[in-house]
Amino acid sequence: MRTKNNISGTAQAVPYLTTDAAAQRLGLRPQTLRAAVCRAGHYGGITPRKKCNRMLSWPADLIDRLAAGLPVAEPSDLSAR
Repeated sequence: MRTKNNISGTAQAVPYLTTDAAAQRLGLRPQTLRAAVCRAGHYGGITPRKKCNRMLSWPADLIDRLAAGLPVAEPSDLSAR
């Protein structure tokens, strides 16, 4: 699981969403996210984790940023993918 350091320096887990939950937060159909990952490896600069059961897990913090219209990655980060 991806971790983030908080101010005290301890690591805390970042929650992940299913494709259905991420699509609902973004106002999309789940297949839109799956197709984008198939074609480009990411959706809006967010690369999901592939779980052992072949399902995708999306970082909730980045999905929320994208839903709010905030940038999730620098344009140079996307060109490297």
